[in-house]
Amino acid sequence: MNVGARRDGESHAEYAYRIMRTNILDLTMKPGTVINEGDIAEQLAVSRTPVHEAVLKLKEEFLIHIRPRKESKVSYIDIDMVNEGFFIRRNLEPAAMKAAMKHIGPEYRKKLMENLRTQKEIIETGRLEEFLTCDDEFHEIIYIAANKPLTFSVVQRMGSHLTRMRYLIQIFNCYDFIPVSFREHEQMYEMLTFGTASDFSIDDYVIQHIKGFQDYLPKIVNEYRDYFKYL
Repeated sequence: MNVGARRDGESHAEYAYRIMRTNILDLTMKPGTVINEGDIAEQLAVSRTPVHEAVLKLKEEFLIHIRPRKESKVSYIDIDMVNEGFFIRRNLEPAAMKAAMKHIGPEYRKKLMENLRTQKEIIETGRLEEFLTCDDEFHEIIYIAANKPLTFSVVQRMGSHLTRMRYLIQIFNCYDFIPVSFREHEQMYEMLTFGTASDFSIDDYVIQHIKGFQDYLPKIVNEYRDYFKYL
């Protein structure tokens, strides 16, 4: 497990949750990994109580499977939940984009521009493994600009299995979608700054953007069959 430093003001439970969640999402803790709360507590230099609290919270996000009186494990990726993640994003992100177009101010346009500069630098320097994190931050800024930060939290929690699929694509070295995704982010910034034509469909555009890496999914599932549930 990759362990980072505790952030200022972060409780032990918040710290344990953040570190465990990150390691599960980026597949450092692979599906099926047994959860040993004592070992994790030792690695994080905290007691078992905050680790147990984190485990229960991650269970609510379907990232840990708890079997009473038996061992707990990192949950396998559930294709039905991957599809639910797509469903949630397809329905919420166009609405967030439209709301942001009405409410966005200079502060958030500046944050989006800074994020785009980072995306461009990541691509130009070949640090493509960093792109997904920057991608998530870009979309989070849009939700916050739309005054919908809690909605973004719901998207993140309920889309956790979809997030793991995205990291599998990264592990599989399928980076072809990244330049396209970056160009679409630039276009989304332009829409938020200058607006769109009256006959332009925000819904269709955002949905197509979300579906950008779907073509890789059958290959990923076939390559990492042991990571999935009910295959």
